[in-house]
Amino acid sequence: MPSIDDAIEEAIYALDVLRLDGVVLFTNSDGVYLGDPALRPLYAELQRREAVVYVHPNASPDPVAHHLGLTDNLIDFPADTTRAVAEMHYLGTFAAAPDVSYIFSHAGGTIPYLAGRLAIVDEMKIIGDGAATGTAADALRKLYWDTALALGGNALQLFPRFKTIYKK
Repeated sequence: MPSIDDAIEEAIYALDVLRLDGVVLFTNSDGVYLGDPALRPLYAELQRREAVVYVHPNASPDPVAHHLGLTDNLIDFPADTTRAVAEMHYLGTFAAAPDVSYIFSHAGGTIPYLAGRLAIVDEMKIIGDGAATGTAADALRKLYWDTALALGGNALQLFPRFKTIYKK
């Protein structure tokens, strides 16, 4: 999404003309994450349509991450998803577009494992405006998570709604 205007135009075309079920966004585009306030006009369009947004991780914009010689899908994809969710919550993206349905790839990166830390940050009131965004727990309950690469029951048990449908 180097051009927000082009992204908005493409989303309108995809949803209104092609009548697609939703759109796909990457966690970051050239280091601009989905929580960035510059993307608010896009979320306003998606909110108007009560759109479905599938979020897939993108390569890390941090050049240091690539010096290790590890593939992005090993560490950076889960971390990038986590960063996007946290930014979208704490910078008010979810609150600004509450009727958009978000689906995050790969069981939400490390969000299920770090949900307790997000709750501590909420209690400490050190990031964002909790009055405007609500708690991280409230935001996470509204999100959807695909289960690709959620390698087994332990990961899925972190999601209460999956406990009844996952069988060992």
